[in-house]
Amino acid sequence: MLTPPLAQMQNCRMQKGERVLSQAALRVGRLADCVLILSVLCVVFSLSSLQAQVKESATALRGFSPSVEILTPTGDVDFRDYVEHLCMKVRSNWFVIMPESAALGDKGRVVIRFQIQKDGTLLVKEPTVEASSKKGPLDKAAVSAIRSSAPFQHLPEGFRGPYIELRFTFLYNLPLESSRVPDTPPKATKTETTVAHSSIREEQPPFDKLELFGFLAAGPANSYASQVIEARGTNFAPDAAFIASFPFPGFPEMLKNTKPLAATTTSPYRDAAYELLRQAWNAKQNRQLAPASESYQKALLLAPDSATLHLAYADSLLLSQNYAAAEAQARQSLKLWPENSEAYGLLALSLTAQKQFAEAESASREALRIFPENHYAMFALGVSLTHEGKYAEAVPVLQKLIAAVPKMAESRKFLGISLFETGEIDEGISQLDLYEKNAPADAEGHYYLGAALRSKGRSEEAHAQFVEAFRLQPNNPQYEAAAK
Repeated sequence: MLTPPLAQMQNCRMQKGERVLSQAALRVGRLADCVLILSVLCVVFSLSSLQAQVKESATALRGFSPSVEILTPTGDVDFRDYVEHLCMKVRSNWFVIMPESAALGDKGRVVIRFQIQKDGTLLVKEPTVEASSKKGPLDKAAVSAIRSSAPFQHLPEGFRGPYIELRFTFLYNLPLESSRVPDTPPKATKTETTVAHSSIREEQPPFDKLELFGFLAAGPANSYASQVIEARGTNFAPDAAFIASFPFPGFPEMLKNTKPLAATTTSPYRDAAYELLRQAWNAKQNRQLAPASESYQKALLLAPDSATLHLAYADSLLLSQNYAAAEAQARQSLKLWPENSEAYGLLALSLTAQKQFAEAESASREALRIFPENHYAMFALGVSLTHEGKYAEAVPVLQKLIAAVPKMAESRKFLGISLFETGEIDEGISQLDLYEKNAPADAEGHYYLGAALRSKGRSEEAHAQFVEAFRLQPNNPQYEAAAK
């Protein structure tokens, strides 16, 4: 049921020299100094196991390497052989493509995160660079080592999760202790969290052209975009080509009035990533989603530390209905820019689409805390509360959303259901009837309208709705029983 409204909202957002033999001996001599350390995070993003995973303390994977850790529960499944084979395969491929600069002593640390599905394939084609070396060749070699090693072995047979998430740390000519990941700090109190978020927000630098283009490409509301740009400022003046990319109401004027705080020079990598981002944006605007995704992935190789590049990619993945990948990109964006309502809103939508309603509720509330008029977060919150049975809480959220965006028809279905469940049956019927006029192919809408009509004694009208619901979904036993 979630695909149509998500697609509809996304549509609204859219309108808005290699040397080999001659250097072989030198490479072999330096490879011993380029140490690959594997940190393993077995993360199963399922609502049922999330709390247990958070509470479980990290345990070392003994017998293989002191630098290999499993930080979340894997039950009784032994991953040692699996990890050892995987590590050897990645290391072998990494050595083949080792940059000459590393062979000559260049230093760096690259942390890569990716997910392996049960069949050994990558959940997301492009691994996420969690920590960059700030050196393109080193980052590229690390990412390529993971990508070229896939597919991996199937996950151990006893493991019940849909995938595992892993973190690789690649060390180029650095000591082993450089691989260590700091311990997770204790959970902050509400006051401490607010202070921390404020501090992080203040530390965000002025937008360069890559960051600002990525932010706007993610489709923020005009009022939120204006608020954020004013708070952060820019280090460049948008040119005509930049401004023409966002011909939405209010955006050209806002960009023309943007004055740089101070002009600075960006790196060639970020400049190249900017051009790829523009290509991705143009492809997305023309509904060429596969080329758009490819351009986003190439851009992220060059600028993995760009919060808004991850954000724009998450938005594009939502449009492609690749919800798990959109979630991963939204989370990465939040790591780089924690106080961003737009990233929380995209995270909430991706979680809602995956029916992870408790997490979606939490992400939605964070988005609305930062920017109370985030309509996508309102939608995700209203849907999540309805699915969680929190109907009384859902009603005012959905009513506010409908007042702001009356054409978002799906909101009326969830409002109608929530009103019906809280005893406001007549108003629930009214909302469900309006919804069905706009979405006559939604079986669930017909079913709930029938239930509401039946509760008011309007049996013939109710039966007609049940029959239509069953016609639309003939394999649904609940609809079949109601239609008899």
